Amino acid sequence: MMEDILILAGSDQELIDRYLDKEKNAPDYAQLKELEEKHGRGYGLTDTVYAQLKRRLFQSALKNFVSRVCQEQRDLCEQGFWEAECGDEAEFICQAPMPDLVTDIEEYERMCRWWHDLDDETRFDLATVFEGEFGPIRYDEDTIETQDRICNCWMALPLKDKLRIYHCITEN
Repeated sequence: MMEDILILAGSDQELIDRYLDKEKNAPDYAQLKELEEKHGRGYGLTDTVYAQLKRRLFQSALKNFVSRVCQEQRDLCEQGFWEAECGDEAEFICQAPMPDLVTDIEEYERMCRWWHDLDDETRFDLATVFEGEFGPIRYDEDTIETQDRICNCWMALPLKDKLRIYHCITEN
């Protein structure tokens, strides 16, 4: 699941670690790792070859990250286009949400564990309390299909809504 989310990197090195295509950039990446092992990470401040290599890898990782963000935005716009009524496509595309970017990985992982550890009854109760996000749930409808629909709705919620629900429940 972590591979599917977009994580806003906190440093150049984290961006390279997360988004660099290591197969495509194998020779440069291997050379960078060799220089770091040989001289340590602080070495790059004085060596121009190391600095140029790191810059090339950073640019490649940044390009991969931006491409993923753009592709996700395109997918969201396309989804809005197909859900729109005839003639309203442009309005739906303009209202497409921005892709989710995780800035706090630990909090995101806690939220995922929290959701995963909930029992079916608690999920059902949450879906009824947060009906605006999950859609209408009938009280006599606690079935396997309903639980699947609740989980599918959770997965489709924007990250900000998931975090709001998580904080509402866990902080009270």
